[in-house]
Amino acid sequence: YADDVTSKEFAKYFASVVAPQFLGPVFETLNLRPTGQFCTDRVVHLCLTFVTSAVELSATYKLLKPHLEFLLFQVCFPVLCLSPADVECFENDPIEFVHKQNSPLADFYDPRLSAVTLVKDLVNQRGQ
Repeated sequence: YADDVTSKEFAKYFASVVAPQFLGPVFETLNLRPTGQFCTDRVVHLCLTFVTSAVELSATYKLLKPHLEFLLFQVCFPVLCLSPADVECFENDPIEFVHKQNSPLADFYDPRLSAVTLVKDLVNQRGQ
């Protein structure tokens, strides 16, 4: 990612020291919804975006790998499933449902997009 020497050194330090330390709090945050606690869509989106970045780095992926079942089945799958509110919106106003699903602002707050990206990157980069 980096062009100059200082940036490359920082990138190596971040990938090997800082990013692995972030995984614990990120996983704790992602565990809020499965345990019945509240967590906003935006926070879940940001956590999943970080985890997607962590898939690329070997140091973080080694820490992430034992928790893939949790990530896929307790975090991503529920995020990707339609909620009762989604079904109600589809039944009452299908046009609004389609608008919500294709909103350009969803890239910044909707955890569905980040969950899809995480699963896609896991398959593309670490699928064996």
